[in-house]
Amino acid sequence: MRTIIFTMLVCLLNAGLTSAQVLQKGQAVFSFNWQNRVAEVIDVRNNSLACTGTNWAAPACSNTAAITQPSNWSLSRMGAIFGIAIDDKGDVFFASSPILGPAIVSDTGIIFRADGANLNTVSDFILNTNTYGPVIKTNTIPNNKNGFGNIAYDRWYQQLFATNLLDGKIYRISGVGSASGTVESVFTPPFNTFNGDINSPVKPGERCWGIGVNLDNDGVVRVYFAREMPYPSLGEVWSVALDGAGEFIASSAILEFQGPNATKITDLAFAPGDRMLIAEREGPHSSEVWQYHGTHLAWAPENQHVTVGSGSGRNCAGGVDYGYRQSPNDIMSLGDCSRLIWASSNAIRLDVLAVYGICAVPSDPYTGTYLQNAIMVDMDGDTINQSKGVMGDVEIFRDDCGRIDICDYLDVSAEKTDDPNAGECCWKFSLTNEYLDDYFTGVQFCGLDGVQLSYSGVIPTWDVVQHVPTSVTVTPHNGNIPIDHFPDLLQLCLSGYSSSPQRVVVKWLGPDPHQSVVCMDTLEFDCGGNANPRCVRAVEDSLVCKNGQYTYTFKIKNNAPFNVQSFVITPLDPNIQVTPGLVNLTPPGIAPNTTSGYFSVTLTGSGLIPGQPFCFYLTAHDQPVLNGNFPHACCTDSVLVDCLPIPKCDPCDGVAISAAPVGSPDPAGGCCRSLSITNNYLPGYFTGVQVNGLGGVQISYVSGWAIQPPVTPSSVTFIPPGGTLGTATYNGFADICLNGFTTPTQQFVVNLLGPNGEVICSDTFLTECPPPPPPTCAVAVKDSLWCEGGQVKYTFSLMNAVANTFDIYSFQLLLSDPAGIQVSQDYFILSTPLPPGLMAGPFTIDLWGSSVQAGNPFCFAIAAHDGIWGGDPDEYPRTCCIDSVNVHCLPIPNCGGQDSCCMPSGIQMPTGLSPNGDNLNDVFVVKGIEKCKEVSLTVYNRWGNVVFHQDQYDNTWGGTNQSGNDLPQGTYYILLTLHDTGSTMAGYVDLRRL
Repeated sequence: MRTIIFTMLVCLLNAGLTSAQVLQKGQAVFSFNWQNRVAEVIDVRNNSLACTGTNWAAPACSNTAAITQPSNWSLSRMGAIFGIAIDDKGDVFFASSPILGPAIVSDTGIIFRADGANLNTVSDFILNTNTYGPVIKTNTIPNNKNGFGNIAYDRWYQQLFATNLLDGKIYRISGVGSASGTVESVFTPPFNTFNGDINSPVKPGERCWGIGVNLDNDGVVRVYFAREMPYPSLGEVWSVALDGAGEFIASSAILEFQGPNATKITDLAFAPGDRMLIAEREGPHSSEVWQYHGTHLAWAPENQHVTVGSGSGRNCAGGVDYGYRQSPNDIMSLGDCSRLIWASSNAIRLDVLAVYGICAVPSDPYTGTYLQNAIMVDMDGDTINQSKGVMGDVEIFRDDCGRIDICDYLDVSAEKTDDPNAGECCWKFSLTNEYLDDYFTGVQFCGLDGVQLSYSGVIPTWDVVQHVPTSVTVTPHNGNIPIDHFPDLLQLCLSGYSSSPQRVVVKWLGPDPHQSVVCMDTLEFDCGGNANPRCVRAVEDSLVCKNGQYTYTFKIKNNAPFNVQSFVITPLDPNIQVTPGLVNLTPPGIAPNTTSGYFSVTLTGSGLIPGQPFCFYLTAHDQPVLNGNFPHACCTDSVLVDCLPIPKCDPCDGVAISAAPVGSPDPAGGCCRSLSITNNYLPGYFTGVQVNGLGGVQISYVSGWAIQPPVTPSSVTFIPPGGTLGTATYNGFADICLNGFTTPTQQFVVNLLGPNGEVICSDTFLTECPPPPPPTCAVAVKDSLWCEGGQVKYTFSLMNAVANTFDIYSFQLLLSDPAGIQVSQDYFILSTPLPPGLMAGPFTIDLWGSSVQAGNPFCFAIAAHDGIWGGDPDEYPRTCCIDSVNVHCLPIPNCGGQDSCCMPSGIQMPTGLSPNGDNLNDVFVVKGIEKCKEVSLTVYNRWGNVVFHQDQYDNTWGGTNQSGNDLPQGTYYILLTLHDTGSTMAGYVDLRRL
């Protein structure tokens, strides 16, 4: 009897509305697909007395959650829907979607609006069009029954956003408050490649699902959208900013984070200020809800997913939102609008009851079990039979209430100290974090308006991870800042200023991987005068040039109150580099008031302009700087800047080029030279070697180096492995053979090319080779082998020799290696006869075959005819000639750089490494290098020191140095060299041992 009464009550609650109903603040709207119903309103406001762990809509609960079903919220009226959005007036918007079974989409409506004054009044807010074309300022969106991912309401600009599953784009829609909407603009995400074919919708990797709008901590309204990825790749959450008119700023689109364990994130929701929910819809009992804290580019997930449903707690159906926690005994006095997390679920409880619908758990950490805290509402009141797979989205009608400003929970203060050893203007800084444990990763102190910073007295539980004259960055040992007060965290001494007041900006850095600045405080100080901490000076110094290299030699005079065990040279000009920039000394270092012996460093860079000053700061430390760890006391003498004039320095003084004879001449009868280069100038400065024949001299070549197109008969450019010359000797890197000359003395020039491909150094060489015999038939002239898209091509002109006796009507290429090299055309008919002594062309053909390899010779002779062969063996031309002495050979160029699978565009380097044994990011895996024959990896610390190198990198580096010892946490710089193409790629990796 009880079951019958309960069923009758549910039927009455779910009956169509007979009078106008207005959505109330705190109520929920829930989408599904069940018995011609697609959505309902659930009154979840009176939840302080809600029974937990069971169906709150059951009569057994004294405070029953009422469920109402407007009759027009039906499958026959709207088709299958998923996404829901609610505006400030209580209008409810529904988006068609195929996610709940067949994509049943109305022939007219695709986004629907239920009027807030009468929820049963449903209009076609946006219409569907089956034609893909311009839609701006219309009320149509092309869809072809693919449906939408989700929709979101923007309360700041009173507009809607929808993710379209057809083209993967995001539509901005105005007209909220009216029965019909208008498409104002369309945003194309950076990863979208839709080609306009309405019958070919985008696939995972190119389309968006979940979407939400948030006012971030920096005061900017952003649209957040979820990129669905193909399994097993993780889904991504991106954002794009809106301008003052609510329009997309397309250039601001950026990846915020990867989902922790999801490929399809179908819903996003925000609590005011600093919290975000993401919901996924995956396989049974494997769909999660996660709560994040933070703001733009600084989102951090909680330690574990939000428990939704029984068993694994991973039973989300794809919808999620924040909701009110009602104040006790008063339904009209709603509490904080984000105290509850509501989620749709296909398995809220599956033991003694079968609850399918929506459930809520506290958004803050709670005690007790899930069943003790969870509020559950079954969709249809049937807790015996399971209604699997039909649940959709959930949305709570709520205000933008209780906004949180992260920066309100932080504090920084400074107290002046009297430290005669440190300087005249020193302050001890204290920090307080009352926001979240382990959210912030560090704090950076930056001097403004020329203020320089020296530091000391860092508390033992913190480390300095970055220091230059203008800034200092500190972080706790474990890399994250707990909730706590940190009195006298460190002492900073200010110097280098020329005006008052002095200002120091304190920046709180957010979580990995971006470590963006989340909050800033600016502190002002009145130091007076030009304070200068006692530190070190460079004395008895000189800057000279030898062998094309700048060398700076100096001694260190220690004026600091501590033993100097390391120091750093920081040029004022960022275009000048010093090697080594960091010098670690043998203990005990340089004692106070003493002078060291001589040090020498090398200077490089485009800022080294003769006659200009080389100026720099010296920063001294009381400990060696090892593996990127900073000492706890450093000083910078920033007022007394050291400067020296830069002398003249010719890079060519450090280079020697030679061209030695080679024993065997080329088949064409020319002469050959073996080229060698010794470079004592800067490593990485010269980018290529160019050889040019002079006075009509043509060049043939053989080299293991890459060839830079174009190649002409008289010019070729060689690119060294790695793309630049090191400080080394390159013996016999290329053999060149000269031809095409008619005099006994020949000339060619060897050019060294600089960073921008310009000629820096040149050497001219004379040779005395006997000229080849003159041609008696026809020869190829003005010819070259070159590359286009990985294809080897040959371009040439035909010269009819002066000694020939007839006009040429046609000619044929006779290949020396016809089995290994094929050509696209070997017989040519001239448009007009070619008399002796004249030239025709140019002609271009393609080469292919097993012998078309870089460095192999392409050799042929030419057979010339005085007529045209018509195909009949009896109709050969009457006269033919072949000049077999002048067999022509050219080396085949290296086209791998133009069509190699091993290209930088196909290589992906990760930016995070956490070798903690959890099989996630334990090793540095570079995607795409399996296509390369040889890849080398070099890892540098912050000081530019090589800490790890592997010639044949095999994707196994796990954050160790060359000796196999663990490197400390921090940022390391990566240089990847693709030897197949001579390309280099630079990046960084954030090493964390979580």
